[in-house]
Amino acid sequence: MILVGFILIPTMARGQKVAVASMKQNVVHEGVANPLTIMAENCDCSQIQVKTDNGFLKKYDDCSYDYTPTRLGMAQILVTCKGKTQNYLLRVIAPTVTYERPVAIIDKKNGGNIRKSVLEVQMGIIVAGGDKGVKYKLHQFTMAVMRDNRMIWSKSNDGPVFNEDIVRFLTTLKPGDRVVFFNMECSAPKIPVMQLAPMEFNVIY
Repeated sequence: MILVGFILIPTMARGQKVAVASMKQNVVHEGVANPLTIMAENCDCSQIQVKTDNGFLKKYDDCSYDYTPTRLGMAQILVTCKGKTQNYLLRVIAPTVTYERPVAIIDKKNGGNIRKSVLEVQMGIIVAGGDKGVKYKLHQFTMAVMRDNRMIWSKSNDGPVFNEDIVRFLTTLKPGDRVVFFNMECSAPKIPVMQLAPMEFNVIY
């Protein structure tokens, strides 16, 4: 039998087995990273495979995941161990605390037309807006370049500062290229990880 525990309590309690055993209501919150622990009887955590039809799961420890559902309603978590699969249903509700969602900006813009000469000298992405006085930290993002409606290049980046690959590719952009930034995750003290809306720039002369 596979035991699944959903721990919607502070980080320090993520690994507490008693919390896993006692959790009764399978409720998670939309748009934020919900700590989730999955354990299987007679099965090492490294042997467990999980997937969902609502949002995404990110493993951060042996049996521990962050689960971020992207829509309200129901979500399925499929847990497979040693060839056996079990399906778990979760109820996805709105966050109990409403946070003013910040936005990502480059050169004081959240998208639209941008000159190649301006974009190629940028150092990275800034997170602005959100709750007043809160300083947000960007953890990761992905940049993709579209040319003639085809994706010609993409690269993931840790943190807000452009890595060497991105800096180098920005110098090769041509007018008419579309540069899209997505999979942007940020957080702040006492505010869980959240997804920022994608932003798209059209490269001009």
